[in-house]
Amino acid sequence: KLHGLLGHKPVVLFYPGEYTGQSLTLFNRIPSNNYYRAFSLVPRT
Repeated sequence: KLHGLLGHKPVVLFYPGEYTGQSLTLFNRIPSNNYYRAFSLVPRT
């Protein structure tokens, strides 16, 4: 688990897909079945 290795250091990951606020979809085609905690760096307009 990445969080246990990094502690309180922030990590920025780039994900080629879409984050809806509830789920991640890889390349806007493949749904993810895992649990993620994420947020957008740039607000949607």
